[in-house]
Parts: sequence; structure tokens; C-alpha cells
Amino acid sequence: MTLTQGNDLGGYDFADPKSPTYLIAAEQRAARARQLREEHDTRRDQ
Repeated sequence: MTLTQGNDLGGYDFADPKSPTYLIAAEQRAARARQLREEHDTRRDQ
């Protein structure tokens, strides 16, 4: 069973830096990390 089986992004490998899926996943992780940092900062400042 491959890593990408059953996902909508097609036959790309999440571990291959040249694949679009890898870039999309990296952007999503970065966005989530920013969101969590902002939430943490907001809670700390209150």
C-alpha cells in the first residue's frame, strides 16, 4: 500500500521534495504552525 493511496491529490509522494503534493503539504504545515503560534501568543498576552 502506497502512502498516497486513497487521497485526492493523485499519485505523488509526500516524501519527494519535487512533487507538488510535498509542497502543498509543507505549505499546510507551515500555515498551521503559524496559526498555532499566533493563538499561543494571543493567549499569553491576555
